Amino acid sequence: MPKIRSLEEVRADVAAIEAEIEQLKAKAESEAGLTPEEAARLEELVAQLEAAKTEEVAASANERYVKLKAGEDKVQRTLPVYVSSPKHSDEGKLGRAIGHWLHGNRTPEAVERMRACGFDPHRNFATVPFDPRRINFKQRTVLSTGGSGTGSEWASYKTYSDQVFEYLTYENPLLGFLKTDSLDNGRERYYFDLNDTSLIATDITATAGTELSPTIPETNIASGRKEIQPKTITTGYQKVTHEMLQDSPFDLESKIAAASTKGMARKMDSDVINGSGNGVTGVEGLLAVCTALDDVAAWDLDALEGLWDAVPDYYRPGSIFLSNATTKSAVRRELKDGNERSYFDKAVIADQQFDTLFGNTWVVSAYMPDNQVLFFNPNHYTLVVVNNQIFQRFDEKFFSHIAWAGMMRFGGALTGDSAAFQSLTRDDS
Repeated sequence: MPKIRSLEEVRADVAAIEAEIEQLKAKAESEAGLTPEEAARLEELVAQLEAAKTEEVAASANERYVKLKAGEDKVQRTLPVYVSSPKHSDEGKLGRAIGHWLHGNRTPEAVERMRACGFDPHRNFATVPFDPRRINFKQRTVLSTGGSGTGSEWASYKTYSDQVFEYLTYENPLLGFLKTDSLDNGRERYYFDLNDTSLIATDITATAGTELSPTIPETNIASGRKEIQPKTITTGYQKVTHEMLQDSPFDLESKIAAASTKGMARKMDSDVINGSGNGVTGVEGLLAVCTALDDVAAWDLDALEGLWDAVPDYYRPGSIFLSNATTKSAVRRELKDGNERSYFDKAVIADQQFDTLFGNTWVVSAYMPDNQVLFFNPNHYTLVVVNNQIFQRFDEKFFSHIAWAGMMRFGGALTGDSAAFQSLTRDDS
């Protein structure tokens, strides 16, 4: 019976044989190739390697047997290793999922990411939910701090939806002051206006009717019903290259949030101001619902106080001024006291700075006409937004780019007393 060599000796032979085989393989793949002698040597080495591997198994078994016989064998059992699945941070998670979805990545990790964010890797459209109530500055503070604080706690980055709200209101702050309602679907919603401003209680006496049956005055609350039907708007096509999708420093989530939100915010802002609908046929604009006061020749203190006084006192708390930047600058230049001090002040709302006049916030929008100022209570206007954004992917339309289009549904209309909406225009003629 041949002597069984040690495991170390056998493994040394295996390593030497494998090294020589690698040298011959490298030459075989070169232009020179192998000579007949070298080809025969390669066949011989492969046979030697097979025999050495068999000997290695026998040597390993013999070594374990010797240790067991000598009582020195201590069975080494490898403890199970638990590898936790990587926990992905919420920050940027949606952006990476959208990147995989746009790029058509089908690796297991990519599919897991996409499905966790609501994306079906086999479909070319996806829905990203968000809570439109956070568009409103007041509601945003309530949801994030339980009703305390300034709202700055919310302003830190959290999710894709947070970025949507920031873009909506930083680009077009008017939207942050309007009363906002959310819908789970795109169906119409009805609102009831209860106007009790002229209601006054009376005594119940026997001077009218009888003591057992007194006359009760019929002073019913004035009411009306308003219907708002959301409509669909789109960002249009947004293109991105394959290289950008594969570049990890490229912040796809922020790019998509900006591209799919800034344009929508501008459209919403424009329609809320200039819309010609009635809530069902389209957005009802502020310019259409405001009561126009007599034109003025200058933006003096009497003119602006007249506009402020035109809104009933019980609607003034929370009311806002609205104009474009040029008109606001003209008003600021003229509204100064005898010591050249401006009547304007400043306030910070949800981490944004605004000017104030007579204690009411002044909001600027590029979609307001020149030489016109509105003063109104935004709680009497309702912005209705459906609870999601829709993304549609286009794989071939802009080849070799990848394109998507974002869609969103919203509506808006007056849902309160029209007396809370007043308008003043300066006549330059």
